[in-house]
Amino acid sequence: MFTLVDTTLRDGEQSPGVAFTIKEKVEIASLLSSIGINELEVGTPVIGGNEAQAVKEIIGMNLPSRILTWNRVLE
Repeated sequence: MFTLVDTTLRDGEQSPGVAFTIKEKVEIASLLSSIGINELEVGTPVIGGNEAQAVKEIIGMNLPSRILTWNRVLE
């Protein structure tokens, strides 16, 4: 058994000149899930703004893929 984890929406956006819109992030997440990617790293919501909104919208889609985010722990 294996698990496919895609980091396009988090790590891929760190490439120079790459900035996805919320609509693009939602579409990419939907497509990745539809082809059977088990886990999607979708962003870092603590950044706020469009990043947090995109994460919220993707979570709200109830995709079959497991949705992962990068977060900070506060004491």
